[in-house]
Amino acid sequence: VKVDNFKREQATGHERLPCLNEGTGKIIWHWDHPETYTISYPAGPRTTPLVHEGKVYFQGAEGFLACLDESNGHWIWQKVLKEAYHTKAALWGYASQPLIDGNKLILIAGGEGSHCVA
Repeated sequence: VKVDNFKREQATGHERLPCLNEGTGKIIWHWDHPETYTISYPAGPRTTPLVHEGKVYFQGAEGFLACLDESNGHWIWQKVLKEAYHTKAALWGYASQPLIDGNKLILIAGGEGSHCVA
């Protein structure tokens, strides 16, 4: 039996982060990041955004990490984990939830000697 669900084929798409009003459900702001997927099931993100002290941390399925302003969605900084840690996404992509501990953002990045980074 051959199962094609786990093929790694390149596909393009967009990872989106909408910020909604809690009471009305209306969109306050919307952020969009184009992505080239090399993972099985090419879509993302696979994690929930992390909101902390006025910032929103977004991790995409291919390892794109961004920090946005919570009030308006403006970009503050970004890092591409695959480039920073010389690795590739797992078959299922980046799917672990980022964590804040004090002033550190902790996440699983993968790569030689850098499985978990802060």
